[in-house]
Amino acid sequence: MAFKVNIPELFKSHFGFDVKVAALKELIGGVDAKDISVTEGRDKMVNGVPVDRYSAMGTPIFDYIKVEKGNYYDWDGKLKTIDEYQFPYECVVELNQPSIIEETYLKGRRSGSVKEIIGLDDFYITIRGFIINYETSNYPTDVVNQFIKLISTPAALNIESPFLSLFDINEMVIFDRNIPQIEGSLHYQPFTLMCKSNIPYTLEV
Repeated sequence: MAFKVNIPELFKSHFGFDVKVAALKELIGGVDAKDISVTEGRDKMVNGVPVDRYSAMGTPIFDYIKVEKGNYYDWDGKLKTIDEYQFPYECVVELNQPSIIEETYLKGRRSGSVKEIIGLDDFYITIRGFIINYETSNYPTDVVNQFIKLISTPAALNIESPFLSLFDINEMVIFDRNIPQIEGSLHYQPFTLMCKSNIPYTLEV
C-alpha cells in the first residue's frame, strides 16, 4: 500500500519553509496539462525541457544531487570506496558565499574601518530534505543506513547537480549533520546537512 505524503506540510513543520509543490503546468511554463507536448526518444522532452527523473508524485524532476562513486583513504591509510548515492528528490538546497574581507581600523578615523576585498570564500551549501518510506508505515531503516554511511565519509564528495553546476560546484565536504528524531511518525526521517564547496588540488613533491 502506497502512502500519500504532504511534502509542503513536512517542510513547513520541520524547517519552517512555506514550500509550494509546483503542479506540472507550473513546472513547464504555465501551460495547461492538455497542451503539454511530450517528445519520446533518447532524451524525453516535456515542452522542450529534457526530463529523465520523476518524483513519487509523478512530477518531473529538473534538479537532483547525485554522489558519484569514488575512493578515499581512511584514518588508517586503507583505501575505501564511496558508493554512488542519489539524494532524495524531496530536498531543498540553499547557497551562501561570503566575501573574504580584510578590515583595518585607522587611528583618527571617527567610525568604521578600511575594507579590502581579498576574494570570495567557499560556498556554504545547506541541504534540507526527507528520507521517506512511501510504501509502509515502517521506518526506512535500510535507506537511512545508506545515508549515514555516506555522510560519515571523511572525504570530499564528487557530486552531480544541475543547480550546483551553475556555480561550478562539483565537490563538497560535509561538516555538520542534523538528523532529529520525530515524535508520532515513523515512515520518514528529516535531515539537514551543512556542506562547503571544495576545489581539488594536487600536492607536488
